[in-house]
Amino acid sequence: MESMGAVQAPYPDGVPHTDRQGRPLFAYDAGTSFLPIGLYHGVTGTFGGRSYAFDVAVQSGHNTVVAWGGLDSATVLDAARRAGLRVIMSLPKDDTVLAARDHPNVLGFDIDHEPSIARTPGDVERRLRQFEDRRKQIRAIRNPAPR
Repeated sequence: MESMGAVQAPYPDGVPHTDRQGRPLFAYDAGTSFLPIGLYHGVTGTFGGRSYAFDVAVQSGHNTVVAWGGLDSATVLDAARRAGLRVIMSLPKDDTVLAARDHPNVLGFDIDHEPSIARTPGDVERRLRQFEDRRKQIRAIRNPAPR
């Protein structure tokens, strides 16, 4: 008989995960290891006369939000800081990457939701190349070459 307790027991060593800034870790460290429990398409600000805030995510037990793409990056970063949330910036333009690259609340960037899903094999290859190109651009902005 299988034990359901196994699902509840963490396996902390050798499991790839990150710290709060998205840096890779492979061994559990109580002081730095981070498990994102998040909401997808989190919104902050006023839209259609209705106000939204990341505080609701915190109140419901989340520590991370994937921000809705196209939101003003300064608004998202400020809201994440105030709420104490880690944020994944969606579909960031270069100026957003630049503004967010050293922000302590940024966990990462969502640059394509599922590049391997497309209608034809050619479309899959095209999307994967676009994903890889954009990832390379973002890495260059986040970690500029020393001068």
